[in-house]
Amino acid sequence: MIKIKTVTLAVVYCLGLGLLVTLGTWQVSRGLNKGDVLSLVEPKLKEYPVLSALPKNPDNLNYQQSRLTGRWDTSRLFLLENRMNKGQLGYEVITPFQLASGQTLLINRGWIARHEADNVPPPKNITVSGTLYLPKKGYTIGDAIQSDELTNNTWPKVSLYMDLEAFADALKQPLSPLLLVLDENHADSLTRIWKAVVILPERHYAYALQWYGLAIVYIIFGVIWYRRTDKPSRIKDA
Repeated sequence: MIKIKTVTLAVVYCLGLGLLVTLGTWQVSRGLNKGDVLSLVEPKLKEYPVLSALPKNPDNLNYQQSRLTGRWDTSRLFLLENRMNKGQLGYEVITPFQLASGQTLLINRGWIARHEADNVPPPKNITVSGTLYLPKKGYTIGDAIQSDELTNNTWPKVSLYMDLEAFADALKQPLSPLLLVLDENHADSLTRIWKAVVILPERHYAYALQWYGLAIVYIIFGVIWYRRTDKPSRIKDA
């Protein structure tokens, strides 16, 4: 009769092996996804398409280069805090931009040092060019903007992370789900630190290789364990 302990160990072993393989496959999937994003971000046209309005379905413009014309709302800025650049702490400056269609989207002008946050240089151009994308909050802890700061009329407002709903509440107006990151060479761009992907596909593939390698080692140990536990029963049967 097969011992309950042996069955339990076999089940635990299979679960562990399944976990290692799943983690490796997940990393491969992440790498492929990051590769797709990078292929979208790479400029394909010398002249960006000019948009007079943003479409109702923004998915088609995710990670696409575009040129927009409108007016800045420099009286109401958002500052994304704890942004590092070359070891220096600062903010990313997020500014509302209204199109002729009446739609408003946010523009990431780039990074500025913490001590310069009180004197953000105002933008001068009514035409902007950069990369449109759909920001995601991801895993967050706490509110992006403190509730007392969210309701008062003090600007700029400091935020822990991108939260379009909170930003729309602070502005008291709807916002496009798209955000535009200014090109590095745009006249109104600050220091651009935004990246479409933080971890490159190659890193994910390396992680996947590590997980698959551990799975192979796990299989080898499993075979050794099986042979050692099975040997006494074979001797007894003989």
